Amino acid sequence: MSGTMRTQLQNFVLELDGKLAGRLFSVDGGTVRTQIIDEPIGLHNERIKHTSQFDLQPLVLICGTGMSQVFYKWIAGAFDGRGRQRMSGAVILLDQNSKPKARREFYNAIVVEVVLPALDSSQKDSAYMQVTIQPEQGRTASTSETVDLGVYAARLAKNWYINGFRFQIEGLVTDSQHVTHIDSIDLKQGMKKMYTGQDRFPQIEPTKVEFPNINFEVPATHGEGFLKWYNESVKGNGTSVQPRSGSIEFLAPGSNTPYFGLGLNGVGPFSLQRQGANALRIGLYCDSMTFRAGSAAIK
Repeated sequence: MSGTMRTQLQNFVLELDGKLAGRLFSVDGGTVRTQIIDEPIGLHNERIKHTSQFDLQPLVLICGTGMSQVFYKWIAGAFDGRGRQRMSGAVILLDQNSKPKARREFYNAIVVEVVLPALDSSQKDSAYMQVTIQPEQGRTASTSETVDLGVYAARLAKNWYINGFRFQIEGLVTDSQHVTHIDSIDLKQGMKKMYTGQDRFPQIEPTKVEFPNINFEVPATHGEGFLKWYNESVKGNGTSVQPRSGSIEFLAPGSNTPYFGLGLNGVGPFSLQRQGANALRIGLYCDSMTFRAGSAAIK
């Protein structure tokens, strides 16, 4: 399992703290990198080469529904301020008969990025979630010939499409219902690497969480509330306009049941543009966000 790991649909299984946590669509990264040092030694300026400190690339996991509650809580904890849990585990590559082919273990990993898909009411493309984790250490390990996949024996997760969503801003429920497009949302957890003593791999510490802006589109005929809010907030009318709360829910097909939800706190408009004659494109800043997985998404 050297270099970039790619295979066909859901031929990876994620393991967290010794328990299976779901099947993944694809996995990238996890390789060890180091620099070669070429330095002189002795009176005759002879040269010797050796490796410097090691650096482990992050693991990029592509997944959707059907992961374990532990996995989704790990994501939520990275951004909700209640703790940034470290987890150890493994990514297991399966062959076409669902037998282990390779195993890459990781240790003391933190979640550093979650990318949620762009949403569009006019499209029915499949939706995926990208989760990036940064381990402190990792290794390629031996595998057994079989693995009990249990509830994860099924290769396919529940369907999830980019046209199934519900957007809501406090006080603008009617306008929010007509939003047609929301850009991809990229939550990031900063980190710093610290090399200490004789350790070849760095220790990692989480730092600042970065919450992105929310950019979306709404028909001009249903955007009067947003336009009024923007004018009051940005152009000013002599009064102070308080930020609002909101949410984005990613729905199961043909249902009002959310697979996932994103709580939006401290939301306010900072940009508004006309998209031709028929649409408005609006940008909102957001103080913080909270991720959650509904029971329908958990396996």
